[in-house]
Amino acid sequence: MSSTPMKVRKPPPNCTGTGFWRDRLADDPGSPVAAYHFALRRLQTRVVVRTLLGSGRLTAPGRRLVGGLAATLDGWLRDPVDVAALSRARTAAALHRTEWRLRNLVHVGPSTRPRLRSCAHPWADTRTQAFAEPPAAPRTADEHLAAGDFADAVSRYAVLLAGTLDDPATFAGWIVARAALHPGLSDTRRALARPELLTAQPRGEVGAERSE
Repeated sequence: MSSTPMKVRKPPPNCTGTGFWRDRLADDPGSPVAAYHFALRRLQTRVVVRTLLGSGRLTAPGRRLVGGLAATLDGWLRDPVDVAALSRARTAAALHRTEWRLRNLVHVGPSTRPRLRSCAHPWADTRTQAFAEPPAAPRTADEHLAAGDFADAVSRYAVLLAGTLDDPATFAGWIVARAALHPGLSDTRRALARPELLTAQPRGEVGAERSE
């Protein structure tokens, strides 16, 4: 990886959408949609900002700029948000991150652990939009995940995954639902942090885990 300092341009106001949704929530404090999007964007933006600060590749002006953004976000993280909307936002953020990692893996060989691409491939993540409001009558695996029905979500993802790990969206959903269902287990936390390690396991072993 190049050690050339990264140049960070000053973003326009509300470029991440976080400030926009904060304003919408101030206009309508009871809106579950505004609460969800504000909670989601501040979580995701904070991860990006903290990653930049820890990269060691920012110029001095870049560090000042990103440090200011971090301070703003840290303040926004203390803003009260509806508990249910915050829970859905955390689940959606974990789902996006997990699927992103699974979609950006390079499989070198059967005996080598997959690694992340040096240049990530973007994709249109539309599924987390469904988390803005809790579904009244969940039917799909994603809807059960959004509703907080983690056991049902795990079961439905397992059916979809039967015989294959090739669908990153479904595999990500199963990993996140399982981690939410068993938050105290070290292996579910490990899978959530490094989902690519599960793809290196024998299929039979992962299949056995699905049947929990």
